[in-house]
Amino acid sequence: MKRIIILLCSLLMVACSNQHTFDLPLNEYPQTFHQEVSKLPKDIQEKMKVPTKFPFEVKFFRFSVSPEVKNGSVLFTSVEYEPVDAELSDKINMTITTYYDDELSTGETIELSDGTEVVIKNNREELKEIEWSDQKNVRHTLAVMHKDIDISIEQLKNMANSIKEVK
Repeated sequence: MKRIIILLCSLLMVACSNQHTFDLPLNEYPQTFHQEVSKLPKDIQEKMKVPTKFPFEVKFFRFSVSPEVKNGSVLFTSVEYEPVDAELSDKINMTITTYYDDELSTGETIELSDGTEVVIKNNREELKEIEWSDQKNVRHTLAVMHKDIDISIEQLKNMANSIKEVK
């Protein structure tokens, strides 16, 4: 009996160890990112959010703003992340995009820890994508394109639960 309990505990520890999360706090984003964000209109800065927890170690890669402006306002902002592990960088592309004047998609939903309803936009073999709105006329989309590695909707949900305001 003792051996069975030890074996079960060992298996549980191994299973849990595969669910690592890695932090990328806002204060570790490059200064250039914060400078670019500070150039945006204040209302956009207040709505923009980024994840701080990831299923693998990442680094900030690129920040972009919509080239078109509608009625003098930004349409979207986008932040791309790259895995630190060089072997994963060819297999994973991750982006969070915040749209400032679109409506939320419909479809199957899951719930974040704060009760926010999240729409599963894509749950395909090589693309996982979720979308949610936490303010009127603001939609966040978190997408991970991947190959030869398993990424789950649950991992995207964990990243979405770690979302922090940039400003």
